Amino acid sequence: MKELTKKIADIMNYEVWYKKLILLIVLSGLLVVGVLLVDALINVIRILFNIELFVFLSPVFALLFLFGCQIKYPKDKTRNYSEYAKNRM
Repeated sequence: MKELTKKIADIMNYEVWYKKLILLIVLSGLLVVGVLLVDALINVIRILFNIELFVFLSPVFALLFLFGCQIKYPKDKTRNYSEYAKNRM
């Protein structure tokens, strides 16, 4: 992040006017894209918390979350079980 800030500062301080203009246009475009993404995320969250849809989809999300956790952290690799626990499994 520091390198990016330094690069922007160098362009704004030492480069010619058209490079400054291009940088301002690019930064403005990135800001607009960021705002649009945040707005879309808020709309998705608003739709998910519509109570009927949320009740319908929450088990699906819970199962996907549990499945992802099981893939990322399989139980035989992250935990040490006693012999008693292994026999009961």
